[in-house]
Amino acid sequence: MKLWPHQEKTVEFAEKNKYAILALEMGLGKGACALETFRRSGRNLLIVCPSYLISNWENEVNKFLPGEYKVVKVKDGKSIPKSPAGNIVIISYELAQKAEHLFYWSDFLVLDEANYVKSMKAKRTQFLHRVIYEASIKRVLLLTGTPIKNRVEEYYSLLAICNYSIDGVKTDFLKRFPSSV
Repeated sequence: MKLWPHQEKTVEFAEKNKYAILALEMGLGKGACALETFRRSGRNLLIVCPSYLISNWENEVNKFLPGEYKVVKVKDGKSIPKSPAGNIVIISYELAQKAEHLFYWSDFLVLDEANYVKSMKAKRTQFLHRVIYEASIKRVLLLTGTPIKNRVEEYYSLLAICNYSIDGVKTDFLKRFPSSV
């Protein structure tokens, strides 16, 4: 994969920081950076994204990693694989809670449109925080062009996720900083 200079720096950053936020503006290649980081350091990739982006992610994988990996798209609750027949699984935020076992299967997690997990009161956010922490996923990339839309508090959830593993050691970010206010 041929990367632009800013993308290469982004991949270098992601390689150095096992849990990281990639907050590039739309069109600058967050997906390509995530896929290249995965290619360099992962075995099983779980991509969680809004349902309308599942096909886009499949196209990105085919474009940037042609023929290298088998992709499994989860379209509904019936198509959630117990044991994935590929190296890359793409699932929506809506279905992720029904597929908790995939978080334990993956060693690399991408949350696209990570601003979907900004509210610590939302069940989706609480689920993702718990499973990311418990599964001890080796590498997590949070992709967003808008890490803070309205209030600084919206950034708290993303920072908490990034602090769950520092150099492979679990931290108790939520206990140390229990409030986003």
